Amino acid sequence: DAIARFVREHGYRAYWSLAEYKYAGTGLLVKAACEQPHALRHSLDPDAAAATHQTEGRVILASFERFDLLGTYTPNNGGSEDAHARRRRWDEACAALLQRRG
Repeated sequence: DAIARFVREHGYRAYWSLAEYKYAGTGLLVKAACEQPHALRHSLDPDAAAATHQTEGRVILASFERFDLLGTYTPNNGGSEDAHARRRRWDEACAALLQRRG
């Protein structure tokens, strides 16, 4: 696999959150020589088990010793009210997670 080879050859470790379908997902690259995350989450739901993945692969929350790093693939607002409502729910869930961790 070209991506895995590239990651290894350049001295990184990769962490992925892949969608259950289509093409979406998020990735996190950390230099192999640096501190690696001690915990990973893939959901904005603070009550979800750590192994639970957001179905569209939109979240990686990596916890390091001194900080947490949140990477997201945020839904587009789109042009419909349903799309805007979905985005508002996403923003609220993201804010709630960050406030709980802060």
